Amino acid sequence: MSHLSKRARRVNNRRLPVWRLTQCAATSLVLGCSHLQRSLSRFDEKEGRGPAAASLEDSDLATSGASADRCRPLLRDGTYVNAVYVNGFHKKDRFVVTQTPSSNDLEDFWKLVVESGTRTIVTLDVFSDDADVVQFWPTSGSVRYGDHRIECTENRNVNDLSVQAFKITSKHKVTLKLLVNVPRMDQHRQSMAGIKALGSFGAVTVKHFHRTTWESAEQIVDLVDHVERWQQQSGNKIILVQCRNGCTASGLFCTCSLVLEKIKCEQEVDVFYATRIVRENRPQFIQDSDQYKFCYEVAAAYLESFALYANFRQ
Repeated sequence: MSHLSKRARRVNNRRLPVWRLTQCAATSLVLGCSHLQRSLSRFDEKEGRGPAAASLEDSDLATSGASADRCRPLLRDGTYVNAVYVNGFHKKDRFVVTQTPSSNDLEDFWKLVVESGTRTIVTLDVFSDDADVVQFWPTSGSVRYGDHRIECTENRNVNDLSVQAFKITSKHKVTLKLLVNVPRMDQHRQSMAGIKALGSFGAVTVKHFHRTTWESAEQIVDLVDHVERWQQQSGNKIILVQCRNGCTASGLFCTCSLVLEKIKCEQEVDVFYATRIVRENRPQFIQDSDQYKFCYEVAAAYLESFALYANFRQ
């Protein structure tokens, strides 16, 4: 066994100072660590998640059990949508993750956009002739879904990232109502805040970031950078993330976003803790060692791009 492999085994489940990660390539750091999957399994066992949780169908985005409704968005009409809240390091419900909507779900999808109060949509899908997955946004002009009109005010490409800006207005004046028996009043308040903003100002601007390729860690770093810059401009609201099954690509994006946040705020690389956080409400996130290792590659790509190791070396 090489010296590097021994080091990788020691640091795999611990926080890394960023200067240490830059001493070796991310792929080399975790190469040969066959116990990565066992680490995730131990986390499942510790959290009381056995085979039943692991076998959850992708169509049910929330965790199983009585706690499911507490991490699912509640719409103003009192119904739940097939989505799940995901926490961040320092912010509860940093993301809301859902599936790419079908043609029958478009109205509920845009209800979720408005009522969650989001200003940012991240799409991680390739759209084709599949009738079950449709492009849910206009590239010009406007469309109406239920009470909401979505007008495309910007449509541009930045390298291989597609960016649109939408002006969303409500057909009718919004009337706020107090709901009772809401499992999580913080969800109710967040939903009401989104509706109140729309009713008070008449329109909100939401930006949509659409990436279809995942060929390199640098592309994810670029996507997270674009999203975070817009978040700072738009009030750092909850981020809506969606992909075809609401799991594979969405979970990877959320985890990578938290890994980069940890580097920026605390100068540490902690993939294991980021994975633990995102899997609290969605146990199917980050299910294999390839995705786990990719998170390290994203961390290394970020550090190499900005040469942060020079500032963080001890």
